[in-house]
Order: sequence, then C-alpha cells, then structure tokens
Amino acid sequence: MSIKVGVVGAGSVGSTLGGMALKGGNSVKYASRDPSSDKIKELLSSQAGTSADTTPNVVSWADVIILATPGAYEDEGITKLAESLGDVTGKVIIDVTNPLSAFPGLEVRWKQGTSGAEVLQAALPNAIIYKAFNTLGVENMSHGDGSGFAGWTGGQLSMMYAGGPEKNDQVATLIKAMGWIPAYVGPIRYARNLEAIAELWIHLGVPPAGTTSVFWGRNFVFEPIGASIPE
Repeated sequence: MSIKVGVVGAGSVGSTLGGMALKGGNSVKYASRDPSSDKIKELLSSQAGTSADTTPNVVSWADVIILATPGAYEDEGITKLAESLGDVTGKVIIDVTNPLSAFPGLEVRWKQGTSGAEVLQAALPNAIIYKAFNTLGVENMSHGDGSGFAGWTGGQLSMMYAGGPEKNDQVATLIKAMGWIPAYVGPIRYARNLEAIAELWIHLGVPPAGTTSVFWGRNFVFEPIGASIPE
C-alpha cells in the first residue's frame, strides 16, 4: 500500500530519502519555502512523479513526514523547528536530524540527558515521533542492499529505529520499501542511543570532529549482526 510521504528538507539527505521512498512505490512531496525555486525544479525533474508545496500543505497531505532539516542542539531550537511544521495532529514524523553541539565537538545531548527526538515529541504531543536514518552518512542511505560496502556479503542491512508502538507497522513498512530491514529498538527514549551511535559515526568519519584521532572514512555502517530482529 502506497504511503504519502512528505519530506521537510530538500538538501542531500532529504532528497536521497525522498528518492528512496519514491522508488519503493510511495507518493512523495517536498516541503519548501519556495516550491518554484530553481533548486526545487531541478530536484523534481530528477525524480519524476514527485512534487513540491509549502510546508503547511505538505504536512496536511502527508501520512508520514520525514524531517531532514539541519538539526538543533538546544531545547529552544528544537521547539522552534517543531513549530515550523504547523499542525501535525495525528501525523507520523520520522526525525532524521542529529542534535549536535558546535564544531569540532559535535556532541549529542549528554549534558541534557534527553535526545533531540524526545524534545521534539514533547513539543509535538499530538504527533508520533520516530527516530531513523540518522546513524549513517547520506552517501550510504540508499545502500540498504549492502551494495555500497566493499567486502560485505551479508546481503540486506538493518535500519535501527525508535518510537512509540502506535504506528510502528507503518514506519516499518516504509523503511522496508526504502530498501532496509526495519529493526525496531523500542520507544522514543531509545533515540538517545541512536543519536549516540550517530555521534560515534560522525567522530570516526568526519575528522577532526570529537576528540578521537581515529579516522575510519565515511563508507561504513553499524549493523546488528546476529540479532533476532522480528519480522
């Protein structure tokens, strides 16, 4: 069954995820402050069948909203981002953002003790927030089949995600359509762990982020090998 996917954020992450959702047989609309801009026109021409509109119209239309804007670190910034979406009553929001401190630290919210996704959920109590697609680089988001990783022969890869049980089936269906094995880890509290995994990926893949001198390159993902992931 086709899902109406609204993508907020038409940069490299948003356009990649929107393209994957489209390829998986879903309807896709991009939210933009200027839907007639040259950038949006170029994106739509590269993804036949997609369209663009203002954020309120896209949010109203969508079943699932992919939030792929730059992340905010402080509560105030996350709340402001939430308010920019307008009325999201009953909507599923997949939060792809990572709440990072200033470069080069790029730390997640250790001091606050909560994830950005939890703050987003508190700011949008009438929506259902999920965390997914935040633990890897954009260049590998479309490689759920494992094809982009040298030496990998294990087949399809897993996408860990967190959120409430209410719309878990719908989110799992979309993740699967986007080429990944959906690997549910629990309620939105576990977004803290997914954001921590993202921090580790960033510190290993984006020098000189963090305090490590180790550089793994960007072409890697964290895969729960051997896990008993429910179908």
